[in-house]
Amino acid sequence: MTLKRDVKFALFFLLLNSSWVFAAGNSIVLGEWALEMSIQEEKISVNLIITEDSGGLGGTWVSSDSASSLSDVNSEAGSLGQQLANALSAGDLQAGLLGQQLANFLSGGGSEGGLADQQLTNALSDVRFDGETLTFFRQTQQGPVEVDLTLEGNTLRGVLSLQQGAISVFGRKVYASTNEWPSPYNGVTPDLSFGLAFNNIGMFDTGDSTIYTCVRIFTNGQTGAVGQLSEIDINLTAVSLDEATFQITNFREFNTIEALNENYDSPECSGKFETETGVYTDVIKAGGSVFDTTWSLIDPINLVLQLDSYRELISN
Repeated sequence: MTLKRDVKFALFFLLLNSSWVFAAGNSIVLGEWALEMSIQEEKISVNLIITEDSGGLGGTWVSSDSASSLSDVNSEAGSLGQQLANALSAGDLQAGLLGQQLANFLSGGGSEGGLADQQLTNALSDVRFDGETLTFFRQTQQGPVEVDLTLEGNTLRGVLSLQQGAISVFGRKVYASTNEWPSPYNGVTPDLSFGLAFNNIGMFDTGDSTIYTCVRIFTNGQTGAVGQLSEIDINLTAVSLDEATFQITNFREFNTIEALNENYDSPECSGKFETETGVYTDVIKAGGSVFDTTWSLIDPINLVLQLDSYRELISN
């Protein structure tokens, strides 16, 4: 078997059999979601946390609101349910109050008392996921609250239904950092003065002697895939700095939660891996310098690469 085939199949089977390639069952909705609800141009944020619970699903949400407390606002008499009904039918509510009322309603509280600088944590009932739709329920003092959200990639979109009407909900997955993956995607944003074609490049961390980067997969010069993935985050940990050899120690799908960079752009992969030749090229930041690099896969079984050449880039 040739080195080319070794490279191609070693990577393919290694990634194909990894647990992160194919999410199964309820696992894709587990974790924290940042939800936002809007009513009459007022917004309220809720952190939804979906967990495993005795083989099924459970969950909580945490809503917060730092607006003036209800007791400090001279609102017209009437139940909270009536006030929400008015809002949903474009009725007249005092500005700045509705978001707080909604937070209190969702918490199951009544219309009395203040909410200033408080967090409201609530357990959810009947949490279900059918592979596409996440639903859950909560009974409050003001009536039932039902939520029906459709999963689209790493976003949730749907409605929160009250007896008084429906409220639109949109949410994104919140990234949970780990030691292996401290960021939602690998790489850093380069200085614009370098005039690079990519808005995200690899980074060498001297603390753990690891390069955190992302590679695009190519086969015979054409866009390809490994284990159905065309862009892959990789951690390259130094085997020998003297010999400039690094090993792929961790890998995952690139930017699964669709995070944006600090410029609110979707990050890109500067790395390129050619499966037929085992050649890897990338732009990597090390300290205050940026390098254009070329590597060879010298050990396709253990995924060890060696630096062949590098060129320091000069900013304009």
